Amino acid sequence: MKTKYGLWASALGLSLSLVACGQGSYDATDESQGMALNSINGLNSINGLNSINGLNSINGFNSVNGLNSINGLSSTTGFMTTPEGRDVVKYMAYCALPANDSLIKKDQNGVSYTFPGGIGVCPALKTGSVDDVCLESVSACMMAHVNAFGIHVPLYLTSAIQSIGFGSDAQFPVEEGSFFGNIFKVGAHGLSTLQALYCESPILGGAAVSGRIGATTSSTVYRDPFGNNVTCDRGCTFHGSSTSRDGYSSCNGWNQAITVYRTKPYEAELATLTGNAKAVPAKPNNSQSARVGYIYNGASLTFNNVSVTTAGTHTLYIYFINATAAPLSMGVSVNGGASTSYSFPVTAALNNWDANTSTVTINVPLKAGKNTVKLTAPSSGWSPDVDWITVR
Repeated sequence: MKTKYGLWASALGLSLSLVACGQGSYDATDESQGMALNSINGLNSINGLNSINGLNSINGFNSVNGLNSINGLSSTTGFMTTPEGRDVVKYMAYCALPANDSLIKKDQNGVSYTFPGGIGVCPALKTGSVDDVCLESVSACMMAHVNAFGIHVPLYLTSAIQSIGFGSDAQFPVEEGSFFGNIFKVGAHGLSTLQALYCESPILGGAAVSGRIGATTSSTVYRDPFGNNVTCDRGCTFHGSSTSRDGYSSCNGWNQAITVYRTKPYEAELATLTGNAKAVPAKPNNSQSARVGYIYNGASLTFNNVSVTTAGTHTLYIYFINATAAPLSMGVSVNGGASTSYSFPVTAALNNWDANTSTVTINVPLKAGKNTVKLTAPSSGWSPDVDWITVR
């Protein structure tokens, strides 16, 4: 069985909020795809996670009992009592339960919520006690979908975990790194603190994007146990061989590691710019610490060599910032075709151009191989700043 999944998930920090692109919505779809999992990150943090208490105690959840029980996931304290906490439950259920299952829970006011399953790394978490293997699988899955800025980036997951598996997809050429550990309880592997861990791929290079591995951010609480400038290949074991690059079977003694691959990022500052459009000074929340601004009165950005492996309708992700008082528009054309205008909502406080990047997704027809994507400002008016684009 070959399966494709889509998920809106986000970043691991000290409090949880989902931002941009649907404000916390996510889409779990089932389509033909290669081995492993095709997903999208966006979980902005895991509420209450710290070095003393994990997801297993003060937040109304206890892995000794299943998510479906009162003693497993409380309706009156912790996660179920706030929108942010319910987002954590959403992604916990998505990672743990298979796509044909769901979790139904009530909050402190008796309002019922349904949390669909998706990846199915630990189905037993719904109804009863689970072992460390199960908790480590859910931990790796949730961390793999973290983005420190809450933006949505297409991901491809591979793992020894049976519901994920190993494989490759040419549309996801950027090997980012691996996630592993146990964010539910202290004491895993005999260690006295929570283990929220990652390592960077030796071939990530300059392909870091906002909020993910390799980007500059202090918003995450997971750490690299291998130290600075030491990559996954020094502490992880490849499945197959290092030349196949389809993921690691274990990392630093953790056997439920999940390796993440990404689509190729196309940086706005490297596009062909016309009119007033120009690269603006580096901002900490931008991919590669730069973006393009002053896109107005017909100015444009042309991204050449945007590649896909199959012809057809693909999703174009445009990462932008709009810190004006109203939505802005921008035209999108592909391969010299007609330009279609799209609206880009306000994403930040007025004039706060240092704010986090947000995402707009557009379906576009692409040919197999290289394509040209052009973004154009109105002939009389402004468009948002653009950070980068990618396609899926």
